[in-house]
Amino acid sequence: MTSPNLPTDPADDELSEALTAYLDGELPYEQQLAIEARINSDPAVRRELEKLRRAWEMLDYLPRKEPSPDFTQRTISQLTLIPLSQSTPVATRRFALPPLIGWVALWLVMVVAGYGLTALADYQLKLFHPRLDLEAELPSERSIAEHLRIYRHIDDLDFARQLDRPELFGDETIY
Repeated sequence: MTSPNLPTDPADDELSEALTAYLDGELPYEQQLAIEARINSDPAVRRELEKLRRAWEMLDYLPRKEPSPDFTQRTISQLTLIPLSQSTPVATRRFALPPLIGWVALWLVMVVAGYGLTALADYQLKLFHPRLDLEAELPSERSIAEHLRIYRHIDDLDFARQLDRPELFGDETIY
């Protein structure tokens, strides 16, 4: 079961790189499965992996070179310091004027669009549902607001006007 991305020769450099990445745990899951299938099916690949594993373990026995005593001093001397007068303060860089103007303009556009959409919806509501425009139908008398609980049960204003005829109930008002 060979994978199309793995070479068939165990001595090939690409296979060695793939096996090294496998030992390091750096392969994606699909490639890791392909390598494991090759290891299980091909004894030559298994031997190559074992050689790489032993070579990897031998690295721990190599002597480690200690840094020179002046390593820190040499490293710091190579750094270039920027004078404080030339650097830009963080607060100035963070709140640049063009993005701030853009956000304010966006906010204004949203407010105007919201107001316009609300006015348009109100206009369409009055246009297509004229009965809902109660302000145009009702007189602006204070008695209507005072007796709103009585009028709440009336569906049609014409019906209420007919009930107010004196020949039906006389001249008495019920409120």
